[in-house]
Order: sequence, then structure tokens, then C-alpha cells
Amino acid sequence: MTFRTLIRWAGAALTASGLVTALFWILAWRLGSFIGPEVVRNGLWAPSQMLHVLGAGLAVFGVVGLYARHWERMGAIGLVGFAGAVAGTMGFFADGVIAMAVFPALAADAPQLLGVQ
Repeated sequence: MTFRTLIRWAGAALTASGLVTALFWILAWRLGSFIGPEVVRNGLWAPSQMLHVLGAGLAVFGVVGLYARHWERMGAIGLVGFAGAVAGTMGFFADGVIAMAVFPALAADAPQLLGVQ
């Protein structure tokens, strides 16, 4: 695979990430909240969190490709911005993984941990 092809895939990943993340937020809006075991048990929870993780994963790949394409012109401030973008997107990814894997188990075994205090 050539560098040019990799950059094109990164651009496609960023585009797909935007679409997938928009679908995630549409489903999240339909859920109405992220708080409480009844929300986690809703049938839309698992698909929305899968979109969350997929969108964030695609975004990380896309941002890396975007930086790889333009790193020579970005300088030190570009590197700082890139590091911040990757860190923030990885945080969004980790949040999705936790919501997808941990929250359903908590809703089943310890629903009081997901409620509002």
C-alpha cells in the first residue's frame, strides 16, 4: 500500500467517522439520557454505543492520516494540536468502550450505581 493510498483511506475514515458519530448522537438523543439502568437496558443502547466506538476509532485513524499528510508544514504547534486531538479522541473512544462493556453489567448486577444520587 502506498503512502498516497493510506492518506486517501484516512480521509475516507474521517468522513465515515463524521457520519457514524452523527448517527450515534441521533440514537443518543432518542435515548434521552445517559443516566440510569433503564436507559442502559433500552434496545437503542447497544447500537448507539457500537456507533460511538466505531466513530471514535475511525476518527483516530483519520486524524493520524491527516497529520501524516501535513506534518512538514505544521511545526511544533501542529504537533501539540495533533497530540491533543488524538488524546481527546482516544478519551471519546474509551468512554464508548466503557459505556458498551461496563454499563450493561452494572445495570444487571448493581443498578444503583447507574442511578442519580
